[in-house]
Formats: sequence, structure tokens, C-alpha cells
Amino acid sequence: MRRHDFLLSAASGRSLRLVVLDWGLVETLLALGVTPVGIAEIDGYRDSVVEPPVPMGVPDVGLRLAPSLELLQNLAPDLILINSSQESQRPMLERIAPVRAFAIYTDAGTPYHRHAQEVTRQLGQLCGRDGAAHTLIEQTDRFLAQGRARVAALREHARPLYLIRFFDVRHIGVYGAHKLVPGCHGRARSRERVDRTDRLLGHWRSRPRKTGGIA
Repeated sequence: MRRHDFLLSAASGRSLRLVVLDWGLVETLLALGVTPVGIAEIDGYRDSVVEPPVPMGVPDVGLRLAPSLELLQNLAPDLILINSSQESQRPMLERIAPVRAFAIYTDAGTPYHRHAQEVTRQLGQLCGRDGAAHTLIEQTDRFLAQGRARVAALREHARPLYLIRFFDVRHIGVYGAHKLVPGCHGRARSRERVDRTDRLLGHWRSRPRKTGGIA
């Protein structure tokens, strides 16, 4: 479907047929009450992101960096949504449908305050869910305020605090500068933690370690 077909679909007021190749965009759309007609690597989303859940029956269009072009063609989307790091796929994907890219992580830092909220608003506007986008941002801000209070209580013990995520028994992710989680806890309050985390990451990069046995 070409650009003029997408514009006609938007003007008609019917729900857009969206194929989404980025999990963060999928997560936000589902939270807004919008279900894409195709999503990349659904099993991986269910393992890593989990919620909001992808409804049963949504087609898996293949890998995020190598979707099935035949399946995309058959789904006939109005629009394909990607993140800015997937731009190299644009020429290929635009043979099938218009493509729109969204940027969350940039060198500007503070991805939540600077980008994630705006992307949520843009998705709400795109899908006719402006009110839902506003509500989602407010709910998220309240949830993060509660998290900041818990972090502040932990800081009273004057011990270093690192923000990590367990991927499996052998791999963890450590959040440093320009990442979404530290940015959610406020720029000034998280600066010290981010600096510490970056030093820790530098130490690990210079001295590789096995993490087997982590439970």
C-alpha cells in the first residue's frame, strides 16, 4: 500500500492496519488499546516484555531486523512502524507500505522525559487515541514517583545502588547513561548512580567475567 492509500485510510477514520517491528512501540500501542495486525518476534516479546500481553492470533512477521516480506505483503498494512536504529530497512519496507520511525534512545540522553512521552503522544495522535496517551503518561508518572520514593529510601543506607535486569541465569543488563530506567528516576538524583554504573561497566569491559551460577 502506497502513501496515498495510507492517507485515504487515515481520512476515512477507520483503524489503521499497523505492522510493528519494535517491541517498545508494540508495548506502547497495546497499552493504548491498539492491536497491530503484525508484530515481529512475538515469542521474544512474551519472554522479555511480557506486559501488556500480545493477543492470541496476531501474526508474527519474523525477525525485527529481517521480517518476512511475503507475510508483510499479505497483511497489507497501512503503515509499518520501526525504531530509529532500524532505518536501514526503510527502502525495503517502503516497497510494501509507508514507514514511520520513532527515536527513543539518542545521545541527548533522558530518553523517557525527552522522547518516550512524545512518542506516546504521537502514537496516540496517529491512532486516534489522544486521551488514552494522556492517561498512560499520567499513570506512568505516578508509578515512577512511587519508584523514586522507594529508591530514596534505599539511598539512606549510603550503599551504591545499581539498576540491573536479569535476562537469564548467565546474562544481566546494567543500566547506565542515556538509558530509559535511570532517566525515569529523575536527572539530578540518578546522576550519581549513572556515573557509578558507567564506571562499573567500564571495569567489566576491561576485565571479562563469567556469570554462570547467577540465580
